[in-house]
Amino acid sequence: MTDKAVDKYLARWAEPEARAVEGSLGSGWSAVVVVPCRDEDPARITRLRRHLSAIAPGALLIVVSNGPAGAPRSAEAEHLSAQVKPARGWSHDHLGWLAGQGCEALWVERCGEARGIAKDQGVGRARKVGGDLALALWAKGAVDSPWIHYTDADAAPSRGIMEMGIAGDSVAVVWPFRHLPCDDEALRRAHLQHEIWMRWWVRGLEYAGSPFAYHTIGSCMSVSMAGYAQVRGIPPRAAGEDFHALRKLAKVGTIFRSANAPVEIETRRSLRVPFGTGPAAERLSADPSTWRLSTPEVFEHLRRWLRVMDGVVRGQRHPWASAGDSRDVIEPAVVDVMGAAWSEQLAPGADGGGSTRRANEAFDALKTLRFVHALERLAGLRARPGSELLKRGSTMTTQALERWCDALRSAEGSFPAEVGSARVDVASRGWVKSGAEAWMRGPGLTDDEA
Repeated sequence: MTDKAVDKYLARWAEPEARAVEGSLGSGWSAVVVVPCRDEDPARITRLRRHLSAIAPGALLIVVSNGPAGAPRSAEAEHLSAQVKPARGWSHDHLGWLAGQGCEALWVERCGEARGIAKDQGVGRARKVGGDLALALWAKGAVDSPWIHYTDADAAPSRGIMEMGIAGDSVAVVWPFRHLPCDDEALRRAHLQHEIWMRWWVRGLEYAGSPFAYHTIGSCMSVSMAGYAQVRGIPPRAAGEDFHALRKLAKVGTIFRSANAPVEIETRRSLRVPFGTGPAAERLSADPSTWRLSTPEVFEHLRRWLRVMDGVVRGQRHPWASAGDSRDVIEPAVVDVMGAAWSEQLAPGADGGGSTRRANEAFDALKTLRFVHALERLAGLRARPGSELLKRGSTMTTQALERWCDALRSAEGSFPAEVGSARVDVASRGWVKSGAEAWMRGPGLTDDEA
């Protein structure tokens, strides 16, 4: 059931917990889901187990309680440790099976004085511990599905996780999502603003023809076992581990953008990571006026640069011709993120042909982000208040924000299912889909559309 990449990863780079898998573990689980938890209400874990029992019969949940090294054991860990049943098949005493209702659950304690995680590794290390265990179990034949599904304690995974045939030979799946309403009006508005920001970003990348036009949310992604081993697991980072994991995966295979049932995410306050949805929502709830969106002009410059890049790869004599009057803006930004020798990274081979895949690896998701940031340092291209871009000159109501979220979410349903730099045709596919250019150039959807 394994290949050389999986065996090599488990032998060299897996967490110690993965090597605790010993002996027979009985009949196989249908699927495996990993959830990192830090100072969570144990009731959320119970709800998650019940949800998985309903949507994925026979699935295993791996719960990784994590916290900073040197800190006291969390109340969550104290509570869960009391639920641990006698261990079977494990050589480490900080792994055990949880009693309680719902799907079967394996608990891993990575918090407290002795087993805490370094502060700069945080949730990324926790996701890696769980992912490594999932990979080891699959390699042993104890898990049927060749996918690792990630979630968070405040999210309800999509029912689609039992229908993974839709993803074909992709290395990762990103699931649709939505934040649930809550009673705190300011917090609800803040989450809607942040969700619109995420969707606006992906919409802009899709307009530009970027192969990296997908959401990067840790609770809304699944990773193939083979892809996981190939990129050496989840990066151990305190935040942004989802972005960097998918960035690496997009270089070795395709990312499948599912249109299945959405992941439902609880709207709540959370400051467990230094940046991301929780901190952004906290900032926006305190001061909604800090909400900014990238301008359509920025995505137009990105679109033109990707066409230039495609021309360089294909050995065109005048690749900059397609950029028009944008070259004076684009080229300094390219030098900023790729260096003065950027063209050497894209140059065609001796036979005159280039590799679109290699070019997309050179100008990957991180370089794309830095390119946009470089453009936005220019006075005329700085990010603008979201209310100006979506509905000029007005303060948007919660209801208007909800309509915008719905409209953007609906638009994503028409995007091509597969993206990623491994798709050699990504850069050359139709640059502007019907209506997309007008949508990005204008101030946004009309009142009727929103």
